[in-house]
Amino acid sequence: CIPCFNEAEGIAGTVEEIIAALDNLDAGATAEIILVDDGSRDSTREIIDRMQAETPADGVKVVALGFDRNRGRGAAVRTAIQASRGKYVVCLDADLSYDVTHLARIIAKFEEMPSTDVVVVSPYMRGGTTSGVPWNRLFVSRVANWILAGFFEGKLRTVTCVVRGYRGDFVRSLPAQADGKGAHLEMLRLASVVGGNMVEIPGHLAWRAERRTAGRNWLPGSKITTAARQHVMYGILVRPARLLKYVAIVLALVAGWEFVVISQATLAAWGDQGEIFRDLWIGLSDSFSRSPHSFVILGLSSVLALQIALFLVVLKVLQLQQEETMRLLIGIHRALPKSERDACAG
Repeated sequence: CIPCFNEAEGIAGTVEEIIAALDNLDAGATAEIILVDDGSRDSTREIIDRMQAETPADGVKVVALGFDRNRGRGAAVRTAIQASRGKYVVCLDADLSYDVTHLARIIAKFEEMPSTDVVVVSPYMRGGTTSGVPWNRLFVSRVANWILAGFFEGKLRTVTCVVRGYRGDFVRSLPAQADGKGAHLEMLRLASVVGGNMVEIPGHLAWRAERRTAGRNWLPGSKITTAARQHVMYGILVRPARLLKYVAIVLALVAGWEFVVISQATLAAWGDQGEIFRDLWIGLSDSFSRSPHSFVILGLSSVLALQIALFLVVLKVLQLQQEETMRLLIGIHRALPKSERDACAG
């Protein structure tokens, strides 16, 4: 499954490389390359239509689909997935930033672990590599994936990459709806809710020379800001308690530190009246006169930490309720006839 947007210059070469890789993988296997034109402004649609018409009767079949307007990568991927019929569904970039060798690695992982539902390709896990990627894009990508991966269960290192493998029946039953790049997060979210088995394999992300010189090294600031905001908000939707948990921990540590400071000052000024409560009062009074702000900080941080902790409990309950509702809706979606599921996906 390959989403295409203004890929007229390279899409034919991409398809040739994939066909060669499929032949090397298993010359007797049936396969289809589903190309979805996402409202390109160049001749991409004409090229993929021609490739479909020229597909031989036997061998790898090329399927050309598309939109009249740009709807987003998520819509293109979703359309390709729903049109697929294979046992396994592999999504690739149109420019093969992850080369065709990943195709064999993904299929091998499914064969090695038959219970696997999703294979995520990651250049950021141990064994993964990158080359030719501008440092600024690589930095943004690494930071984004480091932040977003924490919102998902498991030990995924890359959650924004389009290059993945899915078990066909499994992915076609997921009611994905997102049209933009958030679709990659949504798919993992849906897979996680229904208990899908997700594994990660090392990948190699390589920008080709023509891409590095195509003027796309820097994304416009507004696009970066919009994408980052959408991704973070989706992450908060997935695990709303994650960020607040760290706030509560910091406040608790501050409260603990101030408690130690007050305790030391109190013991140093401990009275000698022979009555424990009176001596404690003398010590606390002296400690307060020396550092009243410590008492204020202790009180505020303790109260806030407790309030956030209670709020986290409420959020956890709401998260469990949300996941149960999602499981119910996914179950209903799976029970629908395929024609109705396709209508929902469109």
